[in-house]
Amino acid sequence: MFEWTEDVPRAVRTPDRPARRPAGWSTAALVLVVVVWLVLTGWQWLQWAGAATDLATPDLFDIWPDSSAPPGPDPARAEAQQHARLATLLGAVPPGLGLLLALACRRTLAAVVLGAGAVLGLCLGLWMHGVVTPEAPEPPGPRVCQEHSGGDTTCPGG
Repeated sequence: MFEWTEDVPRAVRTPDRPARRPAGWSTAALVLVVVVWLVLTGWQWLQWAGAATDLATPDLFDIWPDSSAPPGPDPARAEAQQHARLATLLGAVPPGLGLLLALACRRTLAAVVLGAGAVLGLCLGLWMHGVVTPEAPEPPGPRVCQEHSGGDTTCPGG
């Protein structure tokens, strides 16, 4: 009859086909992907939090604000949006690559965890971008030509 060996899990071995163990390189690659993912995403999240704090409190320590600065795009807002985009990218791409690697190596638990991590990273990154992006201004109301007293009309068409 068939003799069971202890190095093969019971759930995947059969008498005619013993289970094969995953290659060691796949474990190392998955660990590397997870470490890179967590470190880079965490760093970008901290960068975003700092930029969002700067955006929320622009003149907290500025005693004499520069009123001669021309109006334009807010550099703190642009920086916070850039960090949010990078956090979205770094939160979704490495676990997505790890998911592909886990599926190729038939690592079910790693595939589930990395797939959930990719979805979570994408959702959190998009939320971060939405927090620092201002709402679009409402379009101006309809323009109508009104004749005022004391003069000619300058309305187009008459």
